Amino acid sequence: MILIKVNVGIIVITSPSPDAKDCSYKGGECCVNKILRNMIRCLSCGDIIESTYVHDYKVCRCGNVSVDGGKDYFKRSYPADRSQVDSYEELSQWE
Repeated sequence: MILIKVNVGIIVITSPSPDAKDCSYKGGECCVNKILRNMIRCLSCGDIIESTYVHDYKVCRCGNVSVDGGKDYFKRSYPADRSQVDSYEELSQWE
């Protein structure tokens, strides 16, 4: 598992860990065996956006948040002047 957290409002979590036993994605921590759904809800406009395949980059209608990665990795983008918690609600599902 590789976790990259940058202070410009982007979180990228690549390839789910094949040996993960315990998982929690909340707050930027992740170890998942398999991503089932990769989606978030924008807290500004209410849009629910889902990425379904690699490089399937989706942006909400107000442009504040985006999701990418499909079932291969989690990637979130949000405004640098807002926190992750204030920008989107995590709706992804994983095993």
